[in-house]
Amino acid sequence: MVPGDMSSWVRSIRDDNGGEDSRMDMLLQVATTCSLTSPEQRPTMWQVLKMLQEIKEIVLLEDSSELELRIGDDAMP
Repeated sequence: MVPGDMSSWVRSIRDDNGGEDSRMDMLLQVATTCSLTSPEQRPTMWQVLKMLQEIKEIVLLEDSSELELRIGDDAMP
């Protein structure tokens, strides 16, 4: 299954509104890279860990930005 097909398949079976598609796409990219046929093309576990840490940092930044926006909206009269 190619990455685009995999993304479409996951979206079709999800129960939520799909608001976190970019996060899912980032994780699917890691999964796709890890499942390449040639072992030489696959990332090392260290590289996978780094990719996941980068995704985590992005998610934390997005979540904190969204929280700040909500707090700012609540403070408006």
